[in-house]
Amino acid sequence: MSVADLKARMRDIPGIDSLTMRLEGGKQVFTVNGASSSVGAFASDSEIEDAIRSAARLPTVNITEETKPMSITGFQPGAIKAAIQAAQQAAKDRQEQSMATLAAAGAKAVAVADAIDAVSAKMAREADDALQELAQFTNGAPD
Repeated sequence: MSVADLKARMRDIPGIDSLTMRLEGGKQVFTVNGASSSVGAFASDSEIEDAIRSAARLPTVNITEETKPMSITGFQPGAIKAAIQAAQQAAKDRQEQSMATLAAAGAKAVAVADAIDAVSAKMAREADDALQELAQFTNGAPD
């Protein structure tokens, strides 16, 4: 029986106009509305019709649906990148902390230098005052 004959004979099946037939691995494969069924190469007309009607009643199941490949290592996609980024961020945070500590130490060193300068200036003023006071008694005064 031809595909045209099958379409005419089973016109009560919705979408029967999409019926196609191909040979695959020594079998006849019929497809209607995305549902496929196969019968032997020498199947009778009634076996062919039963197979097509059975396939037309079943919901279409996509067996070639894309699935994620199984991991044999257990590595998670993106885990390495995330770990590297986390390590980089931790190093950056630590560097920033060290730089802040260094800046604080530098500020203390500047404060110490400023204090030394202030003490030195005060000592110089006091020494100048002492020299002035001493000069009053030794600067050509009568014996």
